[in-house]
Amino acid sequence: MKIVVIGAGVVGVATAYYLAQDGHTVTVVDRAAAPALGCSYANAGLVNGLTASPWSAPGIPATVLRDFWRHDAAYRVRLRPDAAVAAWLVRFFGNCTATRTAEIKTHLRRLSGYSLALLQEMRAAHDLRYDARTDGFIYLYRTVKSFEIAKTAAMGVDDPAVRPKPLAGAALIETEPALADARVSFAGGLHYDRDETGDARLFTQGVARAATAAGVEFQFGTTVTGIRVSGNRVRGVGLAVDGATDERSADAVVLAAGVESVDLAAPFGLRLPIVPVKGYSITLEMTDRAALPRHAVQDAFRKVTLTPLGGRLRIAGKADLAGRDRTIDRRRADTVLAALPDLLPGATWRGDPDYWSGLRPMTADSLPLLGATHVDGLWLNTGHGSFGFTLSCGSGRVVADLIGGKTPAIDLTGLGLRT
Repeated sequence: MKIVVIGAGVVGVATAYYLAQDGHTVTVVDRAAAPALGCSYANAGLVNGLTASPWSAPGIPATVLRDFWRHDAAYRVRLRPDAAVAAWLVRFFGNCTATRTAEIKTHLRRLSGYSLALLQEMRAAHDLRYDARTDGFIYLYRTVKSFEIAKTAAMGVDDPAVRPKPLAGAALIETEPALADARVSFAGGLHYDRDETGDARLFTQGVARAATAAGVEFQFGTTVTGIRVSGNRVRGVGLAVDGATDERSADAVVLAAGVESVDLAAPFGLRLPIVPVKGYSITLEMTDRAALPRHAVQDAFRKVTLTPLGGRLRIAGKADLAGRDRTIDRRRADTVLAALPDLLPGATWRGDPDYWSGLRPMTADSLPLLGATHVDGLWLNTGHGSFGFTLSCGSGRVVADLIGGKTPAIDLTGLGLRT
């Protein structure tokens, strides 16, 4: 089949790779100038294969309401008259129960574990270099109460493979010496040593090279003006390149365009339950690699993650529900950077901090939309939220299997189209 994948982020590129491996003729279209210039560009770099958890959880509604007016709050909602966002928030808060959280987590981790295994295969097959670390990351807790609650929940899972190593006192510092001089004290940490980290942009670029070698064509600097459908069947896509219009025929189209997928699906009566949630990151070129943490660490109180990427340190966090505004609110972003002296007070870097913001394509249950639509040949691989890197290979393989008429290797309960 001739297939057009819309979106050259980590999800779209992985999808194109697997489709080409299956023998399809694949074109990836993106309005950017290169792969991974959107949400995949400078995210936190976590591959939560075993630890992926939904954003909706007990206590989140109270946290959002309590910190509503704080400029440094982990979650911020900009009030505006938007029925779609209001409906999304109602669904999101409805998912914040213990029962629903557990159900969503089961679906999410089924896909994330599968995706991690495929990512590891991809890395080995193509010798991908993306500042990967395979020794996991550590969630840090400031109070004994928060640590004990998190530890009890984490150690109570049935599968011992996904249980973390609880760390406290000297054991925490021995595992992560960079925390020895932290200005805040931590009651303990949970070390998930089988998950991974890395630079999603470099990973995507590597997969794009492998996809190109497999025959995938990439068409950058190109805007999709619409999906052409006749007789309820996909026939191609309309394109705009350098001010000129064009058209490419296709037997199938995969929407992997993040928040832009909403607009592309709308003409067909598809109201994708996705809203943009802005996150921030700051990347620093460190002057002393030895001062970098050995692992990615997340301060659970601040909801800020520090990830070592070669000689760089990425600091990422925040969730702003503020429409499609991609501008960097420096006051907001600086609250992310402010976590650094608390955890690594001696850290120094060269040059200016590299500020970035991206719009996560979030569903209200943190689960992506994978699979067919009512339009024959129009497929979804979108809505991955903050788990695009984590779920990219698994989602790409699943959608490629579905398009090829194969039975995916995992149960897809909870991962189909939801409105």
